[in-house]
Amino acid sequence: MFLVLLCSIPAHANVSDAQDYLYQAASAAQEACSYARKAYYYASDLEEIQYYSRKAMRAAEESESYCGLAIDELYGANMDDAIMHTEDAASYAYSAYRYSRQAYQSSEYDDAQYYARKAMNEASYAESSACDAASECE
Repeated sequence: MFLVLLCSIPAHANVSDAQDYLYQAASAAQEACSYARKAYYYASDLEEIQYYSRKAMRAAEESESYCGLAIDELYGANMDDAIMHTEDAASYAYSAYRYSRQAYQSSEYDDAQYYARKAMNEASYAESSACDAASECE
C-alpha cells in the first residue's frame, strides 16, 4: 500500500507538468495562428508575408516542442486520451511550421498567401488539440 501511494505521487506531478506544457503549447500555437493570420489577411506585399510567416514558423516550432515535453511527462501516467490529443497537437504544429516555412520561402505573393492561410488553419487546430489534451489532464 505504501509503495502504491509513493508511485502515484510522481505520476500526478508528471500530469501537472504535462498540463503546464500543454498550456504553453496552446499559447505558442495561438501565437503562430495570429502571425499567420496577419500574413494572410493584412500583409500588403511579399516581404510582409515573409516577415509574419517567419514569426509564425518560430511559434509553431515552439508549440511542437512543448507538445513533445508534455508527451514525455504523460507516458506512464495512463493518460491515453491526453497523449492522443497531444500527438495531434504536435502534428498540427509541425504542419503549421511547414506551411509557414513554405510561405516564408515563397517568391510569389499569391503562393505565400496560400501557404500562410494553410499555416493559420493548422496552428488553430494545434491550439485546439493542445487545449483538449490539457483538459484531459484535469
